Amino acid sequence: MSLFVSARDRANPFEKIKGSFFQNRAAMKMVELDHRLNGALSSPPAALENRVCAILSL
Repeated sequence: MSLFVSARDRANPFEKIKGSFFQNRAAMKMVELDHRLNGALSSPPAALENRVCAILSL
């Protein structure tokens, strides 16, 4: 395996799902980001507003 391919695989693990049933790598990245942000991207605006207010009141 070339050094470039090895570095690319470490930097972008989503590159490995090329031929899988789910091919939208950008969507997979957004799902992971949403998960790491505890659902902040997929929450309804009211729920997000409540979380922000709760954090600010600490």
